[in-house]
Amino acid sequence: IPTYVAWFLFGLAAATNQAILALFVDGAFGLRELAVGIFAAITGIAVSFNQWIGIPRFWLKRFKESSLAWISTMILIVAFVLVGVQSLVLFVVGIVLGALGQSLFRVVTTSHVAGEAHEQYRGEAVGVLNSIHSVSMIVGPLVAGLLFGIGISLPYFFSAAYMVAALLIISAKGDIITYMRKLKKNIDFKIAVTVAVAFAFAAGYLIFQSSEMPEISSEGERVFTKQESSLLRGET
Repeated sequence: IPTYVAWFLFGLAAATNQAILALFVDGAFGLRELAVGIFAAITGIAVSFNQWIGIPRFWLKRFKESSLAWISTMILIVAFVLVGVQSLVLFVVGIVLGALGQSLFRVVTTSHVAGEAHEQYRGEAVGVLNSIHSVSMIVGPLVAGLLFGIGISLPYFFSAAYMVAALLIISAKGDIITYMRKLKKNIDFKIAVTVAVAFAFAAGYLIFQSSEMPEISSEGERVFTKQESSLLRGET
């Protein structure tokens, strides 16, 4: 069950990225269709490289499956925060890291579920994964759309929060109560605190910048901030 919950949270984060990528690129950077296509192509290249070369020749040779689940989740947390900061350079870095993290997380989770299931029920176990992912593809875009209307970076910061929750579930190894009781003695506590501080910093940055964030009107046009409007009018 914990693995399925973590998979659902991952599905929410992945669906969020797919749902609002074009809107975010337009709202944050003023870039249109060609740029969105280029970013999608970069993502595809990163995924293909990781699946064909990175996973079999690097990740699986150097790390255990349990470690890869943790590593891929951490990569995704960092990736979503970088994307949400609204810096074009960090955005490109974020989508590349996100592509690497997603492809790695998918492989590791599918392998873990199939490996833990009895041979007779492996197909059923993987089928449950697919069903959960389908549900997340419905819920994720709906939530992302609501968050995007509040702040264009909010969906990505929430995606990072989804993966923080997934990280805690993965670290708990299926026993949430015992894990919480022993949290202060567990090395994962330091990791969780570090992630929480990083996420809090990102959320604080979002709140600080919210008054100056470009918004999207109901017609889909970019609404200028007060500072931008003053500059356009020649005011100082």
